[in-house]
Amino acid sequence: MASGGLLVAGASFAAFQGLHWGLQLMPTPESVRDRWMWRNIFVSLMHSLLSGTGALVGLWLFPQMVTDPIYDHPSWARVLVAVSVGYFVADGVDMLWNQTLAQAWDLLCHHLVVVSCLSTAVVSGHFVGFSMVSLLLELNSICLHLRKLLLLSHKASSLAFRPRPYPFILVHKETQQTKTCEPVTRNNSTLSLKGMEVFSSVNPQGGGAGKRRW
Repeated sequence: MASGGLLVAGASFAAFQGLHWGLQLMPTPESVRDRWMWRNIFVSLMHSLLSGTGALVGLWLFPQMVTDPIYDHPSWARVLVAVSVGYFVADGVDMLWNQTLAQAWDLLCHHLVVVSCLSTAVVSGHFVGFSMVSLLLELNSICLHLRKLLLLSHKASSLAFRPRPYPFILVHKETQQTKTCEPVTRNNSTLSLKGMEVFSSVNPQGGGAGKRRW
């Protein structure tokens, strides 16, 4: 079974490497300046969708991998882990081909650790449950990759990017020398403090001598 897992990892490497090369022949959004980064993150998004969703469904269908994460697992779970091994190797090769070692050393160290851990599960047939649980992190990576793609495409102002939840409002601050308007967020405690300060500045005789700070 170890040779079968390595065969799956090799096929996964070839598939993701082919996806990297195939995207070079396809058009990217015109607003994207770093086309390689956009393609690399798009491939990472495909892996996150596959591995993250697969791990979630797999653990739901076979919860024994949680109760016994070392020995108890179905054969398809080992295949999914092997697919992830192939992806991380392909992604590392793509980074080395398109970036300098100084630019990519941190991610390469991350990939080396991940490949070492996942390969141990594929070759030995143990700790597959732990590997499946770790692949749940790819669900979070789906959101991160989508956000990065929107940034690279200059779509940060679109509704898909989670715009600012609280609009800016103007609070007038009046002093003896000048009058200014400063934006603050809609927060009850902040508005109350700002309101008291403005009131005491405009009406210094009301309730005390001079301007009172709250």
